Amino acid sequence: MDMQGKQLTWQKYFRTLGVGSVIALCLVVFPLLVISIFNHSYADDWHYGVWAHLAWQQSNGSVLAAVTEAFRQVGVAWFEWQGTYSAIFLMALQPGVFSESAYVVSAWIVLALLISCTFYFVRTSMRVCLHDDSYAWLSVGSVLLMVQLLLQPSPVEGIFWYNSAIYYTGYHALLLLLIGVIVKTMTVEKTRVFVARTFMATLLALFIAGGNFVTLLVALELGIAATIAAIVRRSSKLIGLAVPTIALVLGAIVSFSAPGNEVRQVTQFPDTKLGVVDTIVQSTAASIRWLMEWSSGFVLIMLLFLLPLFVYILHKSGAIQKTSFACPGWVSVGSMALFASSFTPTFYSMSTAGPGRVQNCRFDLLIILLAVNLVWWTGWVLHKRCSEATEESSVNVHTQPILSAKKTIGICAGIGLIFIVCLGTVYIEDSYREKLSSLSALHSLVTGQAQAYESQVSNRMYLIETSHEQEVEVPFYRNVPHVLLMGDIKDNMDNYINYRLAQWYGKKSIIGYSLQTKK
Repeated sequence: MDMQGKQLTWQKYFRTLGVGSVIALCLVVFPLLVISIFNHSYADDWHYGVWAHLAWQQSNGSVLAAVTEAFRQVGVAWFEWQGTYSAIFLMALQPGVFSESAYVVSAWIVLALLISCTFYFVRTSMRVCLHDDSYAWLSVGSVLLMVQLLLQPSPVEGIFWYNSAIYYTGYHALLLLLIGVIVKTMTVEKTRVFVARTFMATLLALFIAGGNFVTLLVALELGIAATIAAIVRRSSKLIGLAVPTIALVLGAIVSFSAPGNEVRQVTQFPDTKLGVVDTIVQSTAASIRWLMEWSSGFVLIMLLFLLPLFVYILHKSGAIQKTSFACPGWVSVGSMALFASSFTPTFYSMSTAGPGRVQNCRFDLLIILLAVNLVWWTGWVLHKRCSEATEESSVNVHTQPILSAKKTIGICAGIGLIFIVCLGTVYIEDSYREKLSSLSALHSLVTGQAQAYESQVSNRMYLIETSHEQEVEVPFYRNVPHVLLMGDIKDNMDNYINYRLAQWYGKKSIIGYSLQTKK
């Protein structure tokens, strides 16, 4: 077979594996999309969105009025609550502002962001950094996403509860997009295209700087480190890195300097603030703990699936000829430091690792870092092995793959089958099923639990909307799907959740009661 025929065969194998991987991803995502039909707003969705909702109502459905009010809330929050300017805007315009039935798109928005940005990041990184032009990026991106979605520490906060999902999972996705845009910008030759992409990256950086502090800190560390490296290497594309990084710094200053941050600290966490040294110690300990806890069997299967792919790609693309992948130990140390730093914002302000929504974006970051480390260590081993073999035989063996394309696909397919069998086994086990988002969602749909929850929500909304009373009592929810269970209202008005719900519907009070107690 000639070289062109081998190239076509190689591409065909990886296209087939890529299509199979995407199908598997779709099977994981499908239950999450279906159960999102029964998803509803809660707590902070009302707290941040109530003003835009009321503006929309009072203006007879004017979207412009709602958007204008959302912008106004950015300024109000900056002075009175928190400086995360772009996030406040997104929170103030949560889909339920316009109709509770529109809230179903919340999960779709978050999933679309995470999936598209992850694929873009993986495709760009593999093509630019690994010089791979095959369809392998489909398989790599799919397996990363499957593990991220299945094993999120808190799927309700990472996918379904809009306020937290867009704030953490959404901004993690945007960071991947920013990295991908900058990586691609570094390869541009045309000045006009380079300027346009740098401008796009700068706008994206400013937007990310207005999000959660965990993602922002990671972005700042990566941006500053990459800029310093570009300066040391005297890169001609330095400006493509420096300008977005400066935008991150300026945006961070705006966010960190907001008077509202101190107001929130005093209001919510008056006695929990740690010093710098204690924060570093606690963050380091937490990162080690969660690294061990999150390194589950499914994460191991992911790494085993990726390993033969990377071995073949690094050989076939010639990446190990162009890059030595030096100092893999330092790459791992740097990755661990980056992961540990993601704990510092919450330990500094709250003395804890934080709620599940924060843990979600840390887990997603960990999965990406594990894949990067796997590539680097694999490249280092292959480069060293091939260099030693070349010295002994005087023949360049860098481009002679250890595995053929057919064997690579066969190994990956076998590991993929093991992954599917494990999922099936877990679905049967009641005690563990709830820990995997898609299996939990599927079970809720199959048993009718999700549909029963929807009926409860509909009845509550009907009671509130049709009641002429200013003080309304509604029954608490029962038997709620795990992936949709964020919480419920209280039996009193001494909390912001009930207060905002009452304000949302123009009532004096809305409280919950237990059906058993009522009887």
